[in-house]
Parts: sequence; C-alpha cells; structure tokens
Amino acid sequence: MTAQGTTRPPERPGPAQPEHDRDDDEPRILVLSSRDDPTPDRRKIPLFELDGKVYTVDSPQPPNNGLRYLRLLHTQGPQVAYAFMLETMLGSAGYEALIGYDKLTPAHMERLIADALKILLGSHEGPKGQPRRRRRR
Repeated sequence: MTAQGTTRPPERPGPAQPEHDRDDDEPRILVLSSRDDPTPDRRKIPLFELDGKVYTVDSPQPPNNGLRYLRLLHTQGPQVAYAFMLETMLGSAGYEALIGYDKLTPAHMERLIADALKILLGSHEGPKGQPRRRRRR
C-alpha cells in the first residue's frame, strides 16, 4: 500500500468535538507545515578528532535523515547506508578527512558507525510516555 499526497484546504476553526464523541483508538491526521513548523534546536557534538581537529555533528539529527538511512539500508545494504549516514552527518570536510586517513581501522569504523547511529536514530525508547520494550532471553 502506498500513501498518496493530496492538497487539502486549510482547516477552518470550528466547534471542538465533544470528548465523549472522540474515539481515542482512531488515528488522527498529523498536520505538518514546511512554512509554519519551527526549526528544532540542534547542538554540535564531537564525533571524532583527527590530528588535533575535532569533527562535530548536529544532535539531534533531523528524523528524515534517519528515514533516508533506513530506506538505503533496506534497498542497497548497510555499506551504502553507512556511507550516506557519515557523509550527511559530517559534511564533506569531515567525510573527506576520514577517507584520507590511511590508518583508519575496522575497529575505528565500528565505533564511528555505532556512535553516529545513536545520534541519527535517537534513543531506542518508544514515543514519549511509553516505556522501552525489553526482549526476553
């Protein structure tokens, strides 16, 4: 099933629906606006340091970057998804610094990927107010 985008007229304020008529199990449309939604605050956090220069990434990352990562992971595999993630988060200068560092080891890459994934995908908790589900062993 594919979602279809349609343009709908702006909602006019009307009478609020009485609480007893609402079905809390029924999904409600999420209204997003490129023009009106605020830009989230992001801070720079260090991901790695090379030869005295610190390379930072924004945190939290835009969730749509996480969606792009997941699509690439599904359609093209982890190597393409990891490359996208690191280049998107670090920018060309940070990514080129990694590419140019001849002493980069698999252990370094594992650490960078793990740390970047934590930042990209956020916490592993459910939506606010819902506890994290634990796996049974």
